[in-house]
Amino acid sequence: MTKLKRLIKKAQHFLSESAGLYKVRQGIPEIYAKPDVLRSTRRAVSNYLVLKKIVVIFVVGTLCWNAPVFALDCFPVEHVFDGDTISAHEQKIRLLGIDAYEYDQLPYGKTAKDFLTKLVLGKKVCIETDVEKKDIYERTLGYVFLDKVFVNEELLKNGQAILYNFPPNVKYLQRLKKAQIYARENMLGIWEKENYIKETPYQHRHKKQ
Repeated sequence: MTKLKRLIKKAQHFLSESAGLYKVRQGIPEIYAKPDVLRSTRRAVSNYLVLKKIVVIFVVGTLCWNAPVFALDCFPVEHVFDGDTISAHEQKIRLLGIDAYEYDQLPYGKTAKDFLTKLVLGKKVCIETDVEKKDIYERTLGYVFLDKVFVNEELLKNGQAILYNFPPNVKYLQRLKKAQIYARENMLGIWEKENYIKETPYQHRHKKQ
């Protein structure tokens, strides 16, 4: 850390000097400046702009390096509650980025649960979290992976759930969007009938409250 601080101070010092020469250069009309002054100030301008880019890259890289590491734990699935909620290692896991139909929203609530059950029940899956680890119900929020299969994506891709944007947990948002587009274009699952969705799972849950 001490070395990093020293490096940053040196960069700041060099940038300060270069910036000063750059300002001097800007204030000297070329027709009055001596050739050696022009050459030195041009070098200063060039060094300043190049170093400025390097410092930006360095800072961005440092921030990325120190970004939070997302947890990845692997456990066998013990139970499937519905099309977007499972339990593993005695914890309830809500799949991020998707929203499956409720079980009483027939027929797709049942087909979503059956699809997820067939895919993961009794199998070892890995759970990756995002910015928020838990929801208000104390369920773990996660992206579920079965070997190389991204389960959240698979449900969307087969029309067994709809996209559910839940900021700040948006790590795989673009990938999940593409999965839903694929299902809609191929009229799979809930998209088998055009304009069929009259009530989303979210609307259905809040209607019952």
